Amino acid sequence: MPLVTSTGTISPVNTAAIIPGSDGTVFALTAVNITRLFPIDLQKGELVALSFGRYNLVDLIDEDFFGGGGTERFLNLAQIGPLTVLRQVPLVTNAVNLAYIREGEPFITFSLMDPNDHSTDPGLSDLFADGVTFAPGINLPAKYFGKTAKHSFGGAITTKAYTPFDAIHQAIIPGPPLNPVEPQRGSWSVNYTFRQYMVERAPRDGWGFFGQFSVADQGTSPVTTFFDVGLGGNGLIPSRRRDEFGLSYAYTDLSDELKNNLALLPLGGRLQVERQVEMFYNLYLTPWLQLTGDLQILRPNRPAAETAVVPAVRLRAVF
Repeated sequence: MPLVTSTGTISPVNTAAIIPGSDGTVFALTAVNITRLFPIDLQKGELVALSFGRYNLVDLIDEDFFGGGGTERFLNLAQIGPLTVLRQVPLVTNAVNLAYIREGEPFITFSLMDPNDHSTDPGLSDLFADGVTFAPGINLPAKYFGKTAKHSFGGAITTKAYTPFDAIHQAIIPGPPLNPVEPQRGSWSVNYTFRQYMVERAPRDGWGFFGQFSVADQGTSPVTTFFDVGLGGNGLIPSRRRDEFGLSYAYTDLSDELKNNLALLPLGGRLQVERQVEMFYNLYLTPWLQLTGDLQILRPNRPAAETAVVPAVRLRAVF
């Protein structure tokens, strides 16, 4: 567990270790929800899905080349999804989701969720007490070079109030605040994801490249710029079709307003861009037992921190 924070990076090197809690032993029911399907034209795979309940939102990242919540593919959170959304979208919370499904895949999605994290509590007694988060999205399927591709555009807007970063220096400088410190209502982020198969043997069988790009507001979001690019999928070795692999580079930058204010503290210099490289190979010993070798190279955002090299081994049994 100390490895989660001891590298000095913003992004946890082991996503599964922070959900539902990053310290000690906790018990949590992270996902309990109900879904109702409303058919429109089932022969064309066209329907509407309405669901509500409790969600582990990392588990909902359903991708061919990345995702997996840290238990199936990449371990580092940066290679799973951008930290730019964490001001608006918690890891575990209560929500209502609506999706228009076309040709068997979500086309337009909309989520309404509690902006507070409820990883270790039900969150029903204070549901939406601090506001609400709206998260629309659209997925646009495409084909390039005869291979499947997809563009996704999304965003998240919350009404939850946060203290602006420009108030930090008032807590550092001795004496009374120069101006009243008042929480600022609202925070936002937008994101874009692209995937393209390079080798495609069947639906969701093959490998290709992906990219994610996300930005968020400077005033209240700690992470404001993120992008990553990578390769991933299954069957890189033709004789081992089930085996999965991944290679990714991620770039994570903090808010300029946050960095300007934290520069007043003795941190060894101005905070910088964080960079992560991760590679893994997931060996299917049997259909229900998988052994993964993983290597991460991390350049933390703190100037005083050294580049970290983190090897890992994961064994996963599927019952």
